Amino acid sequence: MGWKMLKRTWTAVLLAVLMVAAALPAVAADSGTAPESETSIELTEFNDTAGNTFENAINWLVDQGITVGCNPPTYTNFCPDDPVTRGQMAVFITRALSLPAASDDYFDDDNGAFYENSANRLFEAGISAGCNPPANNNFCGGEEVTRAQMATFLNRGFGLAATTVDYFTDDNGSVHETSINRVRSASITVGCNPPVSDRFCPGDTVTRGQMSAFIKRAVEWLTNPQAPPPPPSPGPTPAPTGPCGGNNVIPNAECQALVKLYNSTNGANWTVKSGWLSGNPCTWEGVDCAGANVAEIELGFNNLAGPLPNLTALTQLVELDLEGNFITGSVPAWPGSMGTLRILNLAGNQFSGSIPTQLGNSNSLQELSLRSNLGLNGSIPASLGNIGTLVDLDLSNSGITGTVPGNLGNLTNLQDLDLEFTDVSGALPGSIGGMTSLTSLDISGTLINSLPSQLWNRTSLTSLGLSGMTMLNMDFPAGVAQLTNLTSLTADNSGFTGTIPANIGNIGASLVKLDLSSNLMGGDVPVGIQNLTGLTVAGGGLALDLQGLPGDCFSFSDDTPGAAGPTRTWVMARDAAADVCPVPPAPEPPPEEPAP
Repeated sequence: MGWKMLKRTWTAVLLAVLMVAAALPAVAADSGTAPESETSIELTEFNDTAGNTFENAINWLVDQGITVGCNPPTYTNFCPDDPVTRGQMAVFITRALSLPAASDDYFDDDNGAFYENSANRLFEAGISAGCNPPANNNFCGGEEVTRAQMATFLNRGFGLAATTVDYFTDDNGSVHETSINRVRSASITVGCNPPVSDRFCPGDTVTRGQMSAFIKRAVEWLTNPQAPPPPPSPGPTPAPTGPCGGNNVIPNAECQALVKLYNSTNGANWTVKSGWLSGNPCTWEGVDCAGANVAEIELGFNNLAGPLPNLTALTQLVELDLEGNFITGSVPAWPGSMGTLRILNLAGNQFSGSIPTQLGNSNSLQELSLRSNLGLNGSIPASLGNIGTLVDLDLSNSGITGTVPGNLGNLTNLQDLDLEFTDVSGALPGSIGGMTSLTSLDISGTLINSLPSQLWNRTSLTSLGLSGMTMLNMDFPAGVAQLTNLTSLTADNSGFTGTIPANIGNIGASLVKLDLSSNLMGGDVPVGIQNLTGLTVAGGGLALDLQGLPGDCFSFSDDTPGAAGPTRTWVMARDAAADVCPVPPAPEPPPEEPAP
């Protein structure tokens, strides 16, 4: 087919797509919105596909009107090596099958997106129900498609024939296993490790070039189905070569996943990389194994730079600690499907975009830290409230917005919640009272404007951060005095009004740090504050100033402990009339000794 310098109108392309769809009687004709306007575009040979393995399939997709390229408005590139997103996949399948227009809008996160109409069509066709079960009100169009997900998209869309053959060894138990075997039976793919082809690599992402070949083969299967290939022969698997050639400890798929991590994050320039890419992977820097599987990867502050690849092949991974590097791209969704992962520390990197809802699918995560990723945006997914195992959630120093979802109150095992210096706003939900294990809460520097009464019932709290909350506009809450296990209370620079609660001394000796400075409170300091005997000058434990009462008007000092213990001098009030600091009365002189 002559392909260079072809000029077509979208009407002509639409007719070609309809001819393909005619082979599928159950699918209605296209409604004229794929593409969505009759724009005349002169199609020339792409600049980036010459010699590419998938060049013929890419040209076929363009000829059928399924895609025009990746760089509008010139459309001179196809970006064959870029990963396919769920949004792009929706458009490809909608155009390939000429899916009819949808009767409703099913998703909340695609309004105005280029794939919105296609996503709704996929929903009505039963090809995709969404990405955040059970609500399924999001489509997650920006997330990359894995090979396993691709198999399910194609199986549902093209109605692939059933098979009883299990072709691959690395998809056992996967929710996509049936679809994976069907795409193999239809010869849409042969696997990922030729010539043996006994592995599918379900967690690997699909490129735009690969997707071109998959869709072309799927359409060809519709028009001319072939006999399914025979079951795989149980012949010997060739010994691995390359960086994993010396591995005889862990599964080869796990070794390859480690190599992928190394290559994707510029391993050659890691600060420490001893052992990597030769010999036993369990001896590589930062890798720890349990038995015959990788259990921990700890490569924090090691100059990793680049996107984080899919590591689901590490089926027994317990800890992934990559803090303090230069990892880019979206926060990965795949950790939510790893049933053994307990610690995910991606703090201090350069991740951007929203937090994926799929992380809420985890049934094992105990620690999740995305702290200090300034490129993060969007709201906290309510699905995180489904991680019943979660103990520590740190999203501080990031660009997340929106309100704190009430669903987080379901986290009865959560001990530490840190949202400090984020842009979360609105009322802190009362459901926080349901966090029965919560010991530390820091919402300093946020835009939260209301504190629920249920917070003061959370007597398990030992640390509470309320500093720099300029949107509160409220009296300092008397309920704080109910938190009798507090060791640290910081609430400076938050514009609190009113007075220091008279019963603040009820907190007792556990409190070793109290900072209420730089607020708008007035009045006298309550006498009960003397019960806070855990505060010490030496420990910098107290910072107070009241409106009209400078901080040096209220003080306490620790004398050198003697036999009876330390003593204190408290100055607790001001002379309201004179508006000056009071002068403590001079101690009475000791009685004179009688003359002998």
